[in-house]
Amino acid sequence: MNAFDLSILSFLNRFAHRSLSFDQAVVFLSDANLLKGGVILGMIWWIWFDRENVQRKREALPAGLMACVPALSSSRLWPG
Repeated sequence: MNAFDLSILSFLNRFAHRSLSFDQAVVFLSDANLLKGGVILGMIWWIWFDRENVQRKREALPAGLMACVPALSSSRLWPG
């Protein structure tokens, strides 16, 4: 872990165990895979149905999603 990551982690850990409701909300958000996937899906829909530069976005979105597959696979096979 580099110094930048450590500073962010230290900052966020200052808020731990100060509020029970905040702690529960953070645990819920970290475990809610459906919620995290819903945000990604919402962003994809927003890009797809946006009326500006429709042709360019509809060509770039599937290409970007296909590029995520090898990136995700390589990150799972060779964790850093």
